[in-house]
Amino acid sequence: MKPVSILISSFMGGKAVELCTESIRQRTEYKPYKIVVYDSSGEGTAERKYLRDQESSGNVELLTYEIQTMHDNAIPQLLEYCDTPLACLIDSDVEIVARDWLSIMAHQISSPRIMGIGRYKGEGCIIHSRTYVAPTFQPLCLMLNMQSYRKIHRPDLWVHDSTKIAQYRGREIFAKYKQDFNTVWGDVGWRFAEEVLFGDNDFVMKRLPHGWLGGKIIHYGQMSSNHARPDFPQIKARRLHIEKNLKRLRRG
Repeated sequence: MKPVSILISSFMGGKAVELCTESIRQRTEYKPYKIVVYDSSGEGTAERKYLRDQESSGNVELLTYEIQTMHDNAIPQLLEYCDTPLACLIDSDVEIVARDWLSIMAHQISSPRIMGIGRYKGEGCIIHSRTYVAPTFQPLCLMLNMQSYRKIHRPDLWVHDSTKIAQYRGREIFAKYKQDFNTVWGDVGWRFAEEVLFGDNDFVMKRLPHGWLGGKIIHYGQMSSNHARPDFPQIKARRLHIEKNLKRLRRG
């Protein structure tokens, strides 16, 4: 089996990164793999201290940056660092629950023509801000064939940005919204999706089956972006759930 680098961007997510890394180590049957964490929480934080200990124990490879770094900047750094044939991007507030999660994803990469497999969104998704969501491959749980990825690699493929609908170079499905909506918006990975879906190449990106993530991982969500308000009811509930599951995992 081809080696996989599991790439994680971490920033002030509390115990989430602990649950993420430890659930990977205890609940991943696929071998060989390694965990690489890009952490911008800062020296002296609980997250950095934990990750330093994990680095010393040989459980993770740690990349650090002292200024808060969101996905759009961390992902290119992680992919540039990756030295294995396959790369799996996951969020730091993910818990692995099924042992075959990585095996299923890795086995989908059967030829150089396959760019990867991941979660895809777009195609008619209108959000509350009256903007139209561009096609996106989200790094929540995304496997990349690095041989194929490096053929189109550009740092700006992973950006959090927006553009005018009239200037959008993707499918014409956006045309009918020009009168009502002014902006196409895509979260991290939308330019990468554009390159794969609409670019002048022969690459294919497979989609994760509908509902697959719910049976393989738990995604708590927004733990880093809400680190400054831990007592916000929804975030507090997720934090308590993470801490409970981490204790249960460590008890075995």
